[in-house]
Amino acid sequence: MQTDVKKHIRNVALFANSPPAPMPGKRGPDKYTGKQHEYFETPTVEYVYQNAKYASNYFKAQVQGIIPGTFETERGAYIRSMDIVEQTTGAKMPNDYQCIYFQDTRIRGLYTGAKVKYAGNTWLAISPFNIADPMTQAVVRRCNAVWKHYDYYGNILSEPFIFHDGRASATANEYLDYDVIPNWYQKCVMQLNDNTRELAYNRRIVLGSSVVEVRGLVDFITDFSGQTKEDIENPEPSHVMFFDVQFEPPTEYDDMEKGIAGGKAFSWVILPSCASEMSIGAEQILSVSSLRNNEAPDEAKHPVSYLFSSSDSSVATIDLDGKVTAIGEGSTTITVALEQNPDITATIEVSVVAQSEQAEFVFEPEIPDKLKQMQNYSGAVYVKRGSEVVQSDITVEVYGAKEEAEVTFDKEIGELIIACYEPSQTAMSLVFNDSINSLVFTKNIQLEGY
Repeated sequence: MQTDVKKHIRNVALFANSPPAPMPGKRGPDKYTGKQHEYFETPTVEYVYQNAKYASNYFKAQVQGIIPGTFETERGAYIRSMDIVEQTTGAKMPNDYQCIYFQDTRIRGLYTGAKVKYAGNTWLAISPFNIADPMTQAVVRRCNAVWKHYDYYGNILSEPFIFHDGRASATANEYLDYDVIPNWYQKCVMQLNDNTRELAYNRRIVLGSSVVEVRGLVDFITDFSGQTKEDIENPEPSHVMFFDVQFEPPTEYDDMEKGIAGGKAFSWVILPSCASEMSIGAEQILSVSSLRNNEAPDEAKHPVSYLFSSSDSSVATIDLDGKVTAIGEGSTTITVALEQNPDITATIEVSVVAQSEQAEFVFEPEIPDKLKQMQNYSGAVYVKRGSEVVQSDITVEVYGAKEEAEVTFDKEIGELIIACYEPSQTAMSLVFNDSINSLVFTKNIQLEGY
């Protein structure tokens, strides 16, 4: 007994910088806690722990899906990575296939589809050995392709995945003429996560100078039968999807330069508006709206917020809420950026003048912030400079809820009429422009029911 204690103390000192020492007890998923342990299990795991670090194929890796824990979380682990040899023929499989062994026996298992990052590559666990093995191990495959796509806000997301070798697994039966290029199907494997679920709907991928369409997607493979989404350690039991891809010609909407299928069809336009002239000391709120693919964003599911900046704070400043404060005479450029994707921006010029020179829109009566169903607004719109009404050329543009209300403007007499017919979750935006006095003003109106 004393000899065993001394041996373990010596090992602790010797491997102080290594992963924690092996611990006795179960290492598999909870449903397999009753499995019979292997003969010579304890000496085997102790030997691996003590000597793995001296192997030439010893790596520090970042690993997902280590049991227990949240699947997406990456944890550091020491592994050995070995070539796979077919036992019946003695043939070695390509280096894109590796069998990894975990040094720390407290790692109880690995989920299919988990990413393992080591040796400068990302690998997917395609066949974990989670039952009746002294050391946790898995067959992994190296990712050799990347799917690029936009998220809701236009940020580019990249997802590594496995693209099968160049041999076709099948050819499309619609091609009967052998003079054309065969329309091959290739098998692929990709991790199933929040970003890749879109592949079930956005079924096209740019690969180099080619475009492929996803066919036969399978996203229901699970590791341990009986698991449910209510499982605390693994609320989503499926983490891998398999699919075939079929080559097809690019379209005019495919952004081949960025490698995003249909990328040119995406657009996000920021529409800032405010009075282009302010007097020193005046304040105004910059009104901002957006159009995503020519429609108002679904802010209930995808919140939208903005970042503001002024090119010359000695002329005007703008705070986090979009309040513009005029400081001194001159001109400044106000930049509005989408907080969820700061690469999307818009600018608006603001001039600060002496108070007597300022021109502004006047609405009599004031346009309300809300209109109920079947309620109307009628009023006059004109431009004043100080106390004097000045010549103007006013136009009105309508954005947002166009179908639920009707807006008419008689520029000859300056009469504005708004009729609300139906409620709308999207606000109606009226943008007033005066080309003569360089004025822009936006009024947002919420259309409500009874």
